[in-house]
Amino acid sequence: MVARRRGATRGRRWTDSDQLQLETGCNFLQESEPLLDNLDLAREAWSDLKTKIMFFWFEDLQFHAGRRPWAWWLFEQGRDDMPRRKDIDNEAELLRQLGELTDREEEILNEQQRKQIAC
Repeated sequence: MVARRRGATRGRRWTDSDQLQLETGCNFLQESEPLLDNLDLAREAWSDLKTKIMFFWFEDLQFHAGRRPWAWWLFEQGRDDMPRRKDIDNEAELLRQLGELTDREEEILNEQQRKQIAC
């Protein structure tokens, strides 16, 4: 279910493109107004969608281990300098330093590293 926009955007709905922008920091689909151009709008969208995004993010830890959505870094950690889905190793290390890396993520990352070494 797509969350409704509040305030000045009442009556409109958050799109899949909006959600993808919050996750990646990029407007790949270019189907809607770029959230990245309006941080108040992006903050509102994150407030409405973060529970849904984080639920699905942690449901697919094999893919997302050691990473967080772009909007999580911006709005939860106050960092606007995070790379947009490129530097996974440094992102995992930063999460580790912040105490935000879960035990399950550590297990997955260690397993992935062992597989890379074995090749």
